[in-house]
Amino acid sequence: MDKTRLSLFLNNIPKTTLKRAYFIKLAVFMPLTVLLIFFVHYISYTNQMNNLIVKQGAVLEFTKVSIEKELSFLINDANYVKDISEIRTYVKDNRDDNKRLLEARLLDFARDRKIYDQIRVLDMSGYEVIRINQSTPLSYVIARESELQYKGDRYYYEQAVGLEAERVLFSEFDLNIEKGVIEVPNKPVIRISTGLYNDEGEQIGVIVLNYLGSHLFEQMNTKIMSDEAFNIVLINREGFYLNHEDPELNWGFMVDNNNTKKVDNASLFEVITNQESGSLISDGMTYIFDGVSIKNSNYRNNESVYWYLVSESHRHFFDYINFRSFILANILTLIIVMLVLLMLSKRQVSKAYMESMYGLIYMGIEKSPAVFVLTDENGDILYVNEKFEAITGYSYEEVVNENPRILKSGDMSEEDYKNMWETISTGRIWEGEIHNKRKDGSYYWANISISCIKSKLGKVTHYLAVQEDVTERKMLRESLEELTKTDDLTHIFNKRYLSQIIDEESFNEVGDVYTLMMFDIDYFKVVNDKY
Repeated sequence: MDKTRLSLFLNNIPKTTLKRAYFIKLAVFMPLTVLLIFFVHYISYTNQMNNLIVKQGAVLEFTKVSIEKELSFLINDANYVKDISEIRTYVKDNRDDNKRLLEARLLDFARDRKIYDQIRVLDMSGYEVIRINQSTPLSYVIARESELQYKGDRYYYEQAVGLEAERVLFSEFDLNIEKGVIEVPNKPVIRISTGLYNDEGEQIGVIVLNYLGSHLFEQMNTKIMSDEAFNIVLINREGFYLNHEDPELNWGFMVDNNNTKKVDNASLFEVITNQESGSLISDGMTYIFDGVSIKNSNYRNNESVYWYLVSESHRHFFDYINFRSFILANILTLIIVMLVLLMLSKRQVSKAYMESMYGLIYMGIEKSPAVFVLTDENGDILYVNEKFEAITGYSYEEVVNENPRILKSGDMSEEDYKNMWETISTGRIWEGEIHNKRKDGSYYWANISISCIKSKLGKVTHYLAVQEDVTERKMLRESLEELTKTDDLTHIFNKRYLSQIIDEESFNEVGDVYTLMMFDIDYFKVVNDKY
């Protein structure tokens, strides 16, 4: 069946079926059209809400990864500082010249990184031994002996004492305090502390890096694409803002004793305190949050989450919908629905009818008394029908992605196989008989027709083989041929076949001598018929 006849067959839909389907859908869709308008409204609202949530979540995750990556660099810096050769030398011998070498090395490190406000080395009594100060955003100086301070009562020092050698301690994210007063202008800092140990494993001091939090905020603002729909803020575990777009709301735990500058959504803060990450829709606003933490580090009282990133939408969801445009769009939708309804029945019925016809064609192949084998362009099997399984003994699962060579008996020469593939690969049909082998090792004869299937561009994409088991027919034909040549009792060539051979052979060769003998037994027919 060519494409034209196949198309006519598949599109030959009974007219009564089309009419019945049309009137049924007309009766159903007319009253549903009004409901469709509200449904479109709901879909528009839901899609915008979901898109906002997806975008919020993606930007939040990207920001979290960026922050945690930046904090991981701080761990590397702390480990680097405590392992530099000058500090190892100073640990062994704290002479002044070794101290000066260490100060110079730490000064070079601070100038190179440009992200630290201070770098300090404290002894086990809590006093600063060395301190590198940032004097301007691009310059650093070594603190004089008279400027060194006692820090033994600070929590970041106390918690660093006894800290495991391979771990790093992160402090609160807060404002820097100098001589008991919050530094002005405000300077957000994170203190990274790690223990300093001698060769015997005894802790002899603490290294503290004062990381400038403004650098982290700059990293966040650079990596987060501005979006008028939502904002991402960093809050601590108590719910206080650290980098809200409104500066007056930040650092409430240090400058506001009334706790009025926490996250203003009580439901959100309750959810945050009970889980590390999640989302909340409250009063038409979306909030997505995720905890920030770093491996191989400690935070306060061994808490797992350091801070929270919160993405909060700027506007109410309903603000996203332009109702005038919405009404006009729905009127247009109503008109389109009325027009499309005239075509909908035919399209749906045509599809259902075509699917049923394709199913009918498929079942015709699947239940066919002939074997069908479909392969890809490399000859690997993609489909076999039930008759294939019945004849060969192989199941579909056993032969899929295999080559039909698994049926090869060895009787057909390689030259014949080569001629067969040359025929079908050029678009011609190959027909013939092949001696195949079943799964159980027995053999059968198959009458096979193989053709190729081409794409619209003329490239061979598949091969289709249709075969019929002719073993019994071939055996019957050979038996009949045998009966015409031999006596059925003695299986010796009969007189007629002997005469045929004599006629076909040449006895005129000079020098050759032939002898022909014939024996005749009287009444042998009686004996033959009886026994």
